Amino acid sequence: MKGYLFFGLLFLIMLPVSAQKGFGISALCNVNAICEPDWCNQRRSVALIYKYENGTYSRWATGSLIVNERMDGKPYFYTANHVIDWDKNGSISAAEQENIDNFKVVFNYQASDCSPNTPLLEPDTTQYVIIGAKLVTHNYFNGDYALLELNERPPSNFNTYYNGWSNSSNTPKSGAIIHHPKGDIKKNTTFGKEIKKTFGPWLEVTDKDIQGTTQPGSSGAPWFNEDKLIIGVQSQGSSSTAACDDKHNNTAGQFSKNWKDGLDIILNPNGDHTGLNQSYIVAMSGMETCKMSWSFSDANDLHTSDNISFVNGINTLGTRMYDGHYNAKSHITAGNNVSILPNTTVVFEAGYEIILSDGFHAESGSNFTAKIGNCEKGCNNGKSTNDNFYISIKDTTYDNFIENKQFEVLQENISELDLEDLINSISIFPNPSSTGIFEISNSTPIKSIEVFSILGESVRTVFVNSASYQLDLSKYAKTVYFLKINTNQGSEMRKILVK
Repeated sequence: MKGYLFFGLLFLIMLPVSAQKGFGISALCNVNAICEPDWCNQRRSVALIYKYENGTYSRWATGSLIVNERMDGKPYFYTANHVIDWDKNGSISAAEQENIDNFKVVFNYQASDCSPNTPLLEPDTTQYVIIGAKLVTHNYFNGDYALLELNERPPSNFNTYYNGWSNSSNTPKSGAIIHHPKGDIKKNTTFGKEIKKTFGPWLEVTDKDIQGTTQPGSSGAPWFNEDKLIIGVQSQGSSSTAACDDKHNNTAGQFSKNWKDGLDIILNPNGDHTGLNQSYIVAMSGMETCKMSWSFSDANDLHTSDNISFVNGINTLGTRMYDGHYNAKSHITAGNNVSILPNTTVVFEAGYEIILSDGFHAESGSNFTAKIGNCEKGCNNGKSTNDNFYISIKDTTYDNFIENKQFEVLQENISELDLEDLINSISIFPNPSSTGIFEISNSTPIKSIEVFSILGESVRTVFVNSASYQLDLSKYAKTVYFLKINTNQGSEMRKILVK
């Protein structure tokens, strides 16, 4: 009981943000996150949280993306309990639930370079925004943590990163806190001294042992160990003044305690969580959103996963569907058992190729988009590029015709996709052609044919309005071309060869 009383007194000064908050008002000893290149990946995971109350938004706290064992990009967001449970009573009121429903996080709110320490102009707060979340689990007394799932995955141009974590009880010898003190631009507070464990589920470090400080608004920020893995979540820090002295303790809830409170089931749903021989991952490395490639064999791989809900202390396992935006530097492959499920939105975006095998299906009521596009990758925002880009449908029913049938680079959502009918409807003969003349036919009228070079440059466009057309490319270079064949049923991209 005494521990809890002390705990309550400790958090009297822990409100996430004071009345005065905003750009350029955090303590001067704080270091812009952009100035710490060794923590670049971790910086990309951290976002500024806006509180929603009485119909208005205000700068409030900090949180970060965190990876799960499936590494499927599910947008889990780790922050402090008191960020969403304002009165810290363990339950969510109507006003607190309204805040979660309208939860607003802003990524990339940071200086663009390291000079000067505070930019003259405020960075944009409207470009990299996610609205809305679902509460997965939270606990105040066992480490002041909360885990939410954002309503959507951050798109590829956000260039986000999913933090890794360690549930080890070992005491880290150095690390960092990446946060938004007083709702200011992103700062990096580093410590080079072993963190002290205090009573219960807490970690502690004092201002005299760190470079920088924490302030209201830092609540919910991830604490990292020397391996750049999350080991805690910012709970209590300095007062609301802009002081940078050695009198303030910074307290975090231990991730290892959060883990035993239920994060083990959520972040490692495939582990053994029964009996005395529980097995689970001790550490998980972080995840890039722009992967080299994705490969899906069935819908469970694509956008369903274990769902854990907590009702009256009972863990309930089930399955839920979620939207997915998959980005790949190279290619994405979906096997013949993959179906895009109703009431979900799935986007494939690859730098080079998307292969949809026989049997792939976007069910009625789903929204599916496949497109070729760059995804920003890594600390330097490098982009994927490739001159040979196309979406293809692998179809084994054709006799060595073209191994990969080309499919349109879709830029809009489609409600139902029957790939087999689409492939069978259009015929191109001969292909390859030694004369450069192709006979193109379709079961319904062709509206137009667009010819592109292998670099994606427009070569020629013809308007047809007929079910058949003789395309003459005899005066063009002997090489590979792409045809975009537009019909009333949609469009299809095919590859042809002039020999």
